[in-house]
Amino acid sequence: YSGSNGYTVSSASLVNNGQINLGVSGIIASGKTYDGTVTATIDTSSATLLGGVTVNGTPGTPDYSSVTGSFASKEAGTENITGLSGLSFTGVTYTGSGTLTLTPTSTVQGVISQKQLSGITVSKVYDGTTTISSSNVSGTISTEAVGAGNTSDGKAYTGDDVSINASGATGTYTDDQHVGTGKPVTFTSGLTLSGSNAGDYTLTGGAITGTITAKTLNISGATATKVYDGSNTVTSVTGAGLLTAEAVGTGTSSDGKPYSGDTIGFGGSLTSGTFGSVHTSATMASLSGYTISDTDYTLSGAITNGINSNTVSITAKALTITATSQTKTYGDSNLGTTAFTTTPLVGAEAIGSVSLTSLDATLSGSGNYNISALGTPWTITPSGATGGTFTASDYAITYNTGTLTINPAALTVTATGVNKIFDGTSLATVTLSDNRVSGDHVTDSYTSAVFTSSTAGQNVPITVTGISIAGTDAANYLLSNTTATAYANVTSNVENSQLDNNIVTTPGVNTTIMQNFINNTSNIFNTSNTSNIDFSSDNLMYMPNSIYDNVQDITIIDLL
Repeated sequence: YSGSNGYTVSSASLVNNGQINLGVSGIIASGKTYDGTVTATIDTSSATLLGGVTVNGTPGTPDYSSVTGSFASKEAGTENITGLSGLSFTGVTYTGSGTLTLTPTSTVQGVISQKQLSGITVSKVYDGTTTISSSNVSGTISTEAVGAGNTSDGKAYTGDDVSINASGATGTYTDDQHVGTGKPVTFTSGLTLSGSNAGDYTLTGGAITGTITAKTLNISGATATKVYDGSNTVTSVTGAGLLTAEAVGTGTSSDGKPYSGDTIGFGGSLTSGTFGSVHTSATMASLSGYTISDTDYTLSGAITNGINSNTVSITAKALTITATSQTKTYGDSNLGTTAFTTTPLVGAEAIGSVSLTSLDATLSGSGNYNISALGTPWTITPSGATGGTFTASDYAITYNTGTLTINPAALTVTATGVNKIFDGTSLATVTLSDNRVSGDHVTDSYTSAVFTSSTAGQNVPITVTGISIAGTDAANYLLSNTTATAYANVTSNVENSQLDNNIVTTPGVNTTIMQNFINNTSNIFNTSNTSNIDFSSDNLMYMPNSIYDNVQDITIIDLL
């Protein structure tokens, strides 16, 4: 096609009203590794213009330097390019009424490759084989933000749903079955990715290595014992060896047994060791000094009583506790908890208290030990050592008895006089008390109590004799006194016959008044009480002569 403006167009795909569209082939997007974006790099190195444009004899040149576009999706796979722009001509100017465009002859596409992930850990304990099972495989994927890191750092992008699934993984170590690190690994099946973004990543194509660690062997048949000495040091071991070997493929990685066919080379001897406790409760010990020569194994020095035919024990140390013999006076305080002696304890250990009782002693009414019968001491029995800084279970305790001598307590009997009305005799009555221990059954008695004077008076002395004690608890006491002195008041008993013999009257005393006075002599000591004496007929004044000494001497005077 030739236009009137001096341009010529060849192989145009469309010429309509001055609009010219030329085809371009060979444009593609450069491949990339998944990076979580739609960014694309357009590759025009193989672009070919189908036809051409000549203006006034000058051919136009297509310009691909500014061609851009984006992937239609960020996901891994073959993706179309959208938004392609920047195809143009240089060297000619199209002045027609339409436009001159360049259009790819086919859809522009590019390939986004899966990103290789790392984070797979392969490790197992030596079992004599190269086999890898799912239990030996785990995976933890590290993440980073889109735009961070690089496409070969083995990390997933934040927000993507992807995880490692090793539940059915199987494989082999490709070098050998022995202990080592960085050992090449090949997976035969079961190692996959899961999650909605799993297709953007891959676990294949990268080198995976693993580790085989040494199997721990246990000591068997060892005996570590000693007598309690307050330390956890193992002093000697006998009979140490290894467990019987098992066939490859049997047992477990933690059973402590070697595999048949391996040369272990067990040797050495105890250089040091510690019990799990300083006490007799110790059931474990850790031993050092034993060796093995096979590097596929390591040796544990830990042994436990009753496991793998091992014996671990700290036996109790012999200890004798002897009750100290005691002599007490009846009613003294109890035996206490500290009157004892011991054979040496370990180090600075000390016993806080020991229960001290007399099992053969009888008890009085107050709950005290009775005095020793017939001079034979009671037995003090120790038991139940506790407290302080020692632990009873660390010792095999033998308790030795002591003796308890209870001497009678001094008992003092006190007499208290009972007041009486004068009866012309010196006989007295007293009550007795004593200093017995409260609760004891003791009876006090006396044979005689006599006033020292037969006349009336205040605080008249009483002599008490023949004091003695009896009762079920009396034997626990030694009577301090058989006599005592008490005091009491003796008051006069004024009778009619006595007054008749001692009343002196003056002439003219009224007989009736006299009789009334005699009948009411109980009031003569109270001058304010005359209600029982009749003074209605005569004025009578009465006064006692020596009221406090002898109330029988009275003078009555008729004042009329």
